Amino acid sequence: MGFAGLEVEGLVKRFGGVPAVSGLYFSVAPGEVYGLLGPDGAGKTTALRCLAGVLRADAGTVRVAGFDLRRSLERARANLGYMPQGQAIYGDLTVEENLSFFAALYGVGPEWAERRRSLLEFSRLEEFRHRLAAHLSGGMRQKLALCCALVHSPPVLLLDEPTTGVDAVSRREFWQLIGRLREAGSAVLATTAYLEEAERCSRVGFLLGGRLVEEGEPSRLQGSLWGRLVRVRTGPGQLLSAADHLRRQRPDWTVRLGADALVVLLPAGAGGAAAVEAVAAELRRAGLSVADAGLSAPRLEDALAARLRTGGGGDGGR
Repeated sequence: MGFAGLEVEGLVKRFGGVPAVSGLYFSVAPGEVYGLLGPDGAGKTTALRCLAGVLRADAGTVRVAGFDLRRSLERARANLGYMPQGQAIYGDLTVEENLSFFAALYGVGPEWAERRRSLLEFSRLEEFRHRLAAHLSGGMRQKLALCCALVHSPPVLLLDEPTTGVDAVSRREFWQLIGRLREAGSAVLATTAYLEEAERCSRVGFLLGGRLVEEGEPSRLQGSLWGRLVRVRTGPGQLLSAADHLRRQRPDWTVRLGADALVVLLPAGAGGAAAVEAVAAELRRAGLSVADAGLSAPRLEDALAARLRTGGGGDGGR
């Protein structure tokens, strides 16, 4: 049957001749969570809809658990779970009725009773099995939607911004469930608007203008910025002025405004103590005081900002 996860080779999707996805190449192995990141309009949802077979791609090959999505659509879908954006469940059905409905759609056989019990236990929704989905909290609805995508035990799972609009505690619980799926050997592809969630992924890919411009382990992407991030605190009431000044005078620097400090990313080649001194000196030249300055530990947010500033220039992830 071949590779048991997800393989994407040269995926292209156009709308009216305008490319929304431009030649994606990546794979997600069993036991791996791959996070797909990018700004609004980058093509994340379009890509997932193509991978799920909801949209027909204009070019490229997608294999789900070894089955070609174009040539063997039904067999590929049988090995795929898809949780789209928004509510993929029915509010006028109970938790148990939603699960049974999706099980019937997927043709789950006599093993359904045990599978249902397992999913309710997995999601901790057992005590809410008779509650209408419309009366669930946002976090519980997302858990139910995940379970509906898992009724047929698919080895490959696609999640499109699954925690958007739910509280931080529910988001953390949801990603704990994803972690358990990874440990069980599932291949999980997830888009997310929360970079702290992306740091939980095995690998991440940055999508920009429909192209995969960077991918790798979060720690590696963050590590590429070591020594180039400077955290600086200014005198009282000067933080906004300092940010405005640096953005005007040093457009080659990326400036992020924090609660009590600026974080400044310098271009490749500038780093260490020289980077700290360069930022401090620029602020002092503008008559702004520097209370404290030093190197800052990079975050995934900084890696994404650096790539967005360069405007991509990747090779489609091939």
